[in-house]
Amino acid sequence: MANTTVGIRERIKNPDGHWGWSCNLRTTEDKLKPSEAERKGKFYLVWTEGGKKREQRVKGNFESAVKAARAKERHLEDAADGFDRPDPLKRKADRVTIADANRR
Repeated sequence: MANTTVGIRERIKNPDGHWGWSCNLRTTEDKLKPSEAERKGKFYLVWTEGGKKREQRVKGNFESAVKAARAKERHLEDAADGFDRPDPLKRKADRVTIADANRR
């Protein structure tokens, strides 16, 4: 069975000045409270792919990190079911637009 869970972690500056990791933050199906959604920080998505731990930084607030985590979970579930669709976290420059694909 493939691992299809994606966690959100935050880089936090400790009182001694060193950077550390928070515990896994929750990604609920419920709506976020406005105070949670607007929370600023350095958020990273963490998942396992091919037996290796992967991390990717998410720009923006906690709400954008939750949206990116949900999209990545859907992508991993689709890959486990044999569907081939583009990775939602890839940069837009790496993805081919419909207009560019039609020109080729």
